[in-house]
Amino acid sequence: MTAPNATVLSEAHLDALEVGSGIAPAVIERRGYRTVERKQELKDLGFGHNQQKVPALLIPILGVLGDVVGYQARPDQPRIKDGRALKYETIAGMRMRLDVHPDVRRLLADPAAPLFITEGVKKGDALASRGACAVALLGVWNWRGTNDLGGRTALADWECVALNGRRVYIVFDSDVMLKQAVHNALVRLKSFLEGHGAEVAIVYLPGGPHAEKVGVDDYLAGGRSVGDLIALASTELRLGDRGGADDDAPYRATDQGIVWRKQTRDGLVDTPLTNFTARIVADIVEDDGAEERRSFEIEATLRQRTQRFRIPAAQFAGMTWATEHLGAAATCHPGIGTRDHARFAIQSRSGDVPTRRIYAHTGWRRTDAGWLFLHGGGAIGADGYLDGVATQLTGALSGFVLPEPPTGVERETAVQASLRLLDLGPPAVMAPLLGATYLAPLRELLGGDRPDFVPWLHGPTGAFKSEIAALAQSHFGRFSRQTLPASFTDTANAVERILFAAKDVLAVVDDYHPAHDRREEQTLATNASRLLRGVGNGAGRQRMRADTSLRPDLPPRALAMATGERLPSGHSTAARMFPVPLAKGDISSERLTAAQGEAHLYAPAMAAYVRWIAQRFGDLQEGLKARFAELCAAARSDGHPRDAAQVAHLQLGLETALQFAGETAAFDAHRLEQVRADAWSAMLSLSRAHQDDLHDESPVRIFLALLADGLASRRAVLDSMAGDAPQDAPTWGWLPRRYKDDRGHERTEYVRPLGGTFIGHVDSEWLYLIPEAAMQFVTSAALAGGQHFPVEQGTLLRRLEEADSIATQGSRRVVNQRILGSTRRVIKLKRSALSLLLQKREQREQREHGRAPDSSVPIECSRNTPAGGDDGNGLREQSASEAAPVPAVPAVPASGEMRDTEEREVMIL
Repeated sequence: MTAPNATVLSEAHLDALEVGSGIAPAVIERRGYRTVERKQELKDLGFGHNQQKVPALLIPILGVLGDVVGYQARPDQPRIKDGRALKYETIAGMRMRLDVHPDVRRLLADPAAPLFITEGVKKGDALASRGACAVALLGVWNWRGTNDLGGRTALADWECVALNGRRVYIVFDSDVMLKQAVHNALVRLKSFLEGHGAEVAIVYLPGGPHAEKVGVDDYLAGGRSVGDLIALASTELRLGDRGGADDDAPYRATDQGIVWRKQTRDGLVDTPLTNFTARIVADIVEDDGAEERRSFEIEATLRQRTQRFRIPAAQFAGMTWATEHLGAAATCHPGIGTRDHARFAIQSRSGDVPTRRIYAHTGWRRTDAGWLFLHGGGAIGADGYLDGVATQLTGALSGFVLPEPPTGVERETAVQASLRLLDLGPPAVMAPLLGATYLAPLRELLGGDRPDFVPWLHGPTGAFKSEIAALAQSHFGRFSRQTLPASFTDTANAVERILFAAKDVLAVVDDYHPAHDRREEQTLATNASRLLRGVGNGAGRQRMRADTSLRPDLPPRALAMATGERLPSGHSTAARMFPVPLAKGDISSERLTAAQGEAHLYAPAMAAYVRWIAQRFGDLQEGLKARFAELCAAARSDGHPRDAAQVAHLQLGLETALQFAGETAAFDAHRLEQVRADAWSAMLSLSRAHQDDLHDESPVRIFLALLADGLASRRAVLDSMAGDAPQDAPTWGWLPRRYKDDRGHERTEYVRPLGGTFIGHVDSEWLYLIPEAAMQFVTSAALAGGQHFPVEQGTLLRRLEEADSIATQGSRRVVNQRILGSTRRVIKLKRSALSLLLQKREQREQREHGRAPDSSVPIECSRNTPAGGDDGNGLREQSASEAAPVPAVPAVPASGEMRDTEEREVMIL
């Protein structure tokens, strides 16, 4: 917006200001009024294309500090909008400000000087020309503005105006009693001024000789004085004309309903529209972070009974809401256009409807007031609880309510109670539980490094899984084991909606239990899969509206935590969770009861925590990202790539809670460091166990295990390359048969077992599997065990190739091989891959039964396998010389390099 360089007025404009409005020449000059004759000048100032009508009188808006804060233009030929002339054009998007002429600005701070408030800059200048201190509004409602939250608040400019004990005169135009919207603004402004200590009087200007509208500038230009104005003032607030008798509002509300004063050749005729009256009292925008839904709050009166209700904005024009909310007695009269007139009458009589923004989610939102943490009771910012922020959480979300953040001793007591949960059970249970709890509010700060996994608390019935999950959930509101936000018995869509709305908070999905039948098992598995994939991918399901347009998706924005007696199956879903095993006896009932007795302190601790975050949001954001990278580097291993980030996230949540506690709750630094070290050690142990589980769940590992089981049980069989029994025939599914030869000597021969499935051939180095037979066998074997084989043949072969377990020919993974004189298509699998699996199984069984592995058992090793490598099948062996205990204090070098003493595992093919 570029300011004009000169003050040049046309004779017509100068005459209108001096004669028409009674403004003194010196006041005109100090204001900087000028005539604009080129559209480009208006464009340079920011006026829109439709607003660039010239010639026009340009009016600078002068703020309470004396600076130019905007412009208005008054075209000689105003444009017409909706059948009405727009006398003044205001730059679109310009913030509303109070206007004060520089000659009287010094009087704003003097409560002894009477203050006049009027609508329009020229009227304010007419008062200033007579030495009166005047504030000009740019519209009768523009003594307030709209903040980023959609709330209507008084302009900050009022801070420069002394109102305490001051006599204030409100001087609106003479039609203030005729226009309901103007009268409503008068009432609200009077209330605001009195609320700030002003003594308010209203100047009711008389109309012109022919009942034309009169403004204060017209009144003063007619030869009256400021004293004459004051003589018209009254402290009485007169009632406005609710009948709408002026020409601008041809509708009136009567006891019988809304009436249209229809213009006919015979004059005005009252035409009934409805038998009820109504007005819009609030324009509500419901914001869930993905889309905004608008609704209207209606106040309607039928037969002297008044009701308030809310309707979707899209239903307003149809008027069908009347019978829905007022009953069968509510009617709209028949006739062409009657409903349109009724709708327009309600809108036009509602005046300046206040807009209310209501947030339908929890968590962080950035506003003019800074970063705010939303919850069911409002919002918490850097200064604590913030008034004027509306939230609406229903159903399962209604419990997410935080109290006002405590300070001092109350805060210290709450934080100490929360961290005492670490003593409730083993570090391997409580550290990840509390880490996840305090990680949830950090999601927004982590940006692209947000957690993409589900901590999964699992154990037998009676281990108190749901009880301790409820303690974690109680940090965010009123929850117990019976009122956790979600359950695996809920529909997948319901869980998705909860996890979307519960932004930046912990949301427990409870009770993944053993199914009673196949149908229930399928439902539970589907819900678990959607939960884990949604969190892992950070995306919700795409949906279409009735008009085929896409609805916004609903990605999980909560930190979801699951509980159950078991874990869901599947390698890809297992990678998206962090299992936390809980055994009976890990949690004592006495300690649990004590913790439940302190549960009312956990939400105050979290309220203080989010306030602490808001106070240092930017600095903390950068520090968290750097620390997360350090923790990832320290936790990274040769296992699944998600594991390091999972450990780092949970440790980061706990460390941030400990930092908060150290700064606010007088915790001993040595104790906090010991807690941090114990937690790190525990979570690394959990991660290693998780990696072992992931190895067992890999498609290659499952394929080899099913193949080995089939051969061991003689349900599958392999021939030699000559078509007979191979060497070590029992290993490959052949059945020994003892017999006596002709001389009576006992002999042993090997025969194919009855019912054994022939799946290929074997030699000293390779298995030559018939693709269709092998795949059909492992698929059937998996189904017989109550599972599904996780991948199709193409994906399995790709994984086998990645694991260097099969031979290929160019890009082909099914190769040609000469067998028994003919060329056959086979999967050429390394014999060592299967041999090592069998050996690893024996070693694991020996460890589980407390026996040392038999070192005499030979191990087949591929000569090209490096020590410490990975065959991709989850087959790993750790050298005793390389094993190292978890350090008491987790070392996180500044460079991010791993320690030489870090525990490693050696994989043998």
